[in-house]
Amino acid sequence: MNIKIVADSSANLFTMDGISYASVPLKLVTETQEYVDDAALDTAAMMADLAAYKGRSGSSCPNVGDWLDAFGDAQYIFTLAITQNLSGSHNAARQAKEVYEEQYPDRKVCCLDTLTTGPELVLLAEKLRELAAQDLEDSGADRGLYGQDPSGIYAVLCRQSGKEWAGPRSDRQGCGTAQHPHCGQGQRFRHLSAGTQVPGREKGH
Repeated sequence: MNIKIVADSSANLFTMDGISYASVPLKLVTETQEYVDDAALDTAAMMADLAAYKGRSGSSCPNVGDWLDAFGDAQYIFTLAITQNLSGSHNAARQAKEVYEEQYPDRKVCCLDTLTTGPELVLLAEKLRELAAQDLEDSGADRGLYGQDPSGIYAVLCRQSGKEWAGPRSDRQGCGTAQHPHCGQGQRFRHLSAGTQVPGREKGH
């Protein structure tokens, strides 16, 4: 089974052994230069340039094309992006998912809003790799990694990072079933832990 993990560069993870993997870069843009957050970035030189720079600067998340390029020709793709509360990276991944699945109806993309950034994305990627390895050993591939309810996958990933998964906002209201917003599959699922607050986050977020 052709499974690939694609994470944005907020994970600071540019290669990964044991599974097909790609990183899509965030960017820092000034009036004179664009700094691409990839493995080739000279961080020390960038910091020196910015220390001397007096103009305007801003950040740029990966666009739809960046995500599509990273998908390659994988059949099953899982994206990990910095929390959508801080960046448009996750939304761009979801738009890329729609384009990719329309172009290749037999392929699937599951976009996970990680609700975090940095080292926790690495933990989530490592857990996905573990699940993928188990899936490849499972003769019943349809019941494997992508055959699961994506909410269940997300709950496993949250436990890997030490979080509690409270379910999407609509699910916290006690509706019993809800569309899963993180992978955009439109699948319906039961409460995982209704009313449980994600540590470090206020209720309603």
